[in-house]
Amino acid sequence: MRLNRSLLLVAPLLAALAILVLGTLRQSGTLALSWSVPLMDGTTVLSVTLLLGGMLSLYVLAKRESVSYLKLAEQSQHSESRLKVIIDTSPSAVISADERGLITGWNKKAEEIFGWSHDQAIGRTLSGTVIPRRHHEAHRRGFRRFVETGEGKLLGQSIELAALHRDGHEFPVEVSVSAVWRSGRQLSLVAFITDISERRNAERLRSAQFAVTRPLATSASWAEAAPQVIQGLCESMGWALGEFWGIDRETSALRWEFGWLRPSRDLEAFEAASKALTFARGVDLVGRVWATGKSAAVRDVASDRNAVRAKLAGRAGLHGNFVFAVTNGRKVIGVIALFSREVRSLDRPTLRVMADIGSQIGQFIERRRAEEELRRSSDRIRAVLESVPEGILTLDERLQVRSINSAAQRLFG
Repeated sequence: MRLNRSLLLVAPLLAALAILVLGTLRQSGTLALSWSVPLMDGTTVLSVTLLLGGMLSLYVLAKRESVSYLKLAEQSQHSESRLKVIIDTSPSAVISADERGLITGWNKKAEEIFGWSHDQAIGRTLSGTVIPRRHHEAHRRGFRRFVETGEGKLLGQSIELAALHRDGHEFPVEVSVSAVWRSGRQLSLVAFITDISERRNAERLRSAQFAVTRPLATSASWAEAAPQVIQGLCESMGWALGEFWGIDRETSALRWEFGWLRPSRDLEAFEAASKALTFARGVDLVGRVWATGKSAAVRDVASDRNAVRAKLAGRAGLHGNFVFAVTNGRKVIGVIALFSREVRSLDRPTLRVMADIGSQIGQFIERRRAEEELRRSSDRIRAVLESVPEGILTLDERLQVRSINSAAQRLFG
């Protein structure tokens, strides 16, 4: 390629020199334009001919090489443009960096999932842009080892990690890193990053549904199932504390009935204070969900002026609060409240699944209540039948005896 560039620069000089020699020979009368009459001895004519022929050959070669070089440059520019289009339309974030950890490349998907524009991201450090603060030291050690040895845990494989958005929230990603160029300690690397938040969320929702279905299928009552259901929801969805608030029919208020929490003194204090509270319809987030039947969430309950337990939540280190209704298909029969230590917001798929879970729990509670009421009714009827002196039998449509009281047993032996 260097030879091609040199010829491209020399070609005009050779052409000018050839024209100058021809002009000089014509002026001295030693050369005819037709080249048909030799005006010098054979040696001189041959030398001039060779000189001019060589010059013209070099000019033709230089011109040919210059055309090839221009074509090659055009192809290279076309390839670079095509590569840029491929990178910008990639479904993954494509980020490149140098040996100092400074960002040198940032595609459109990276803008979308991290919140930084291309111009804002270029020149920033990787650790200060996409890596959570708690992982900074581990990143620096790993990056330094990679620069010095060329070895790293992320090279050539996909690993799930936590990433940092510009607004400060963390989200799960899948990362694959490759070194694309290296010369001594200088290098260029590229990372392919995929946001797997939706996949992780779908997995959590499936786990939550299973965590609810299993105890409901094996428990004889809501009192037995409730602690397991609330624990399953918290552990599968990453909540620190969960509560079930039932409707007290005598006072027409919500009252704390069951709960679960991660072992912690501040959470235990929060739960103890909550047990002493009741909420009327429309009061606090649990009361509003009771009144509307619709799920509701507060990103930071500790700073919510309308939250009755804002100070309690702040002392316990609780922030995110989500409440959904437990319904039997006709009305709300209770609510479940969930709390997290971090600020949280929920997407639509989560809200839909939680609504389905609330309906599933409500139907279970109503079914168990109906079964319990039927059992009590049967006990009352049996007590009445046992107290009368007459013998009483009940028969089905096939005239088979379904029940018999003590008096009938004595009468018929």
